[in-house]
Amino acid sequence: MVLSSKIALGLDGCVAGWFAVFGCPGNWHRELVSDRHRLQELLSISSLSFVDIPIGLSDNEAARQCDRWLRKRLGRSFAACVFNPPARSTLAATSYTEACRLNQERTGKKISVQTWNLVPKIRQIDEILTECEFLRDRVRESHPELLFQLLNGDRPLTHKKKTAAGQEERRQLLYNAIADRPNWDDIRASYRKKDVATDDIFDATVLAYFAAKAIANGTRSFPEPGSSDPKGLTMAISWARLG
Repeated sequence: MVLSSKIALGLDGCVAGWFAVFGCPGNWHRELVSDRHRLQELLSISSLSFVDIPIGLSDNEAARQCDRWLRKRLGRSFAACVFNPPARSTLAATSYTEACRLNQERTGKKISVQTWNLVPKIRQIDEILTECEFLRDRVRESHPELLFQLLNGDRPLTHKKKTAAGQEERRQLLYNAIADRPNWDDIRASYRKKDVATDDIFDATVLAYFAAKAIANGTRSFPEPGSSDPKGLTMAISWARLG
């Protein structure tokens, strides 16, 4: 495949690994990524990646400043989709029980089951960014629900993403935004639902769309500049100007 030198990447975690949408407007590609080598390769060839996973971990706060801001920004109906990430030391846990103990020791709070299920992916991105310092400015944490809200005229959406109505709402927002409109039915049929959920496809797509916009128009983040964690990774939520 022939790709532009300005490659944008949207990356969303799924049951089978990561769902990736990468390329540039008019030349998008999609891939189910199941191994770290390919994940690191995609991150390395991309000019900018928006990833739906916590990047930069506090070791003494249950919620980072950017998490608290994002909940408020999304509003009451969607605040629950923002999980508190684990404390950095919690990444060493090998069981949920151990993770709760370690997190409570550092922050005073246990972690949720949802957060524990994300730990392997958090650890994977964390290891890549720790080992490959040149990627730190090119791999940004973002959040699909914020991006869909921005596509919706900066208004909260009506339905949750796991519902049929919510998926149709997000499909329509992407249809209106993307000039080279993909055939969603063909994309859906290309991957098993037990590996990739429909909302994973939409989330990775909106992440890639905004990463491309950020390449063209500049990246916005909160906080700006972001604070750094003990490893020097930035703790911030990123998006892009649409104009």
